Amino acid sequence: MKINSFVYLHLFNQLLSKRPQREWGKTSLSNSSLSSQATPKPVDPFLSRLYALFDANLSDSGFGLEQILNELGMSRTNLFRKVKALTGLTAHDLLRNYRLKRGAQLLRAGQSVKQTAYQVGFDSPAYFSKCFRELYQRSPREFIAQG
Repeated sequence: MKINSFVYLHLFNQLLSKRPQREWGKTSLSNSSLSSQATPKPVDPFLSRLYALFDANLSDSGFGLEQILNELGMSRTNLFRKVKALTGLTAHDLLRNYRLKRGAQLLRAGQSVKQTAYQVGFDSPAYFSKCFRELYQRSPREFIAQG
């Protein structure tokens, strides 16, 4: 089947236009971005709304995808597609990374690992430490020691 060059060019341009948002999503919640700002500043209004929702429920360990779906009034498929298209991450990974980034900010401000874990919505400080190490390649204690 031959693809019309106009259609191909249109699809290519759409992908290119989403690239900056996707790159922002990956870097704003990754190990290279540990700024002291409280909330990442997203380019997309959908992400702004999503991050406001994350902030409002940050310490609630029961807050997850079902609550996000109910609050946004979206289907699971649409949420997954939109988050993946904008950030390159799954919705679950985006929420976890957001919590870990906020945790890094709290650790930097002098809070203990245990206190931080509960404050950012983890049920277990051990699981918080495991996830933190996976994202930042160092434990929370090493992160605190490095300042």
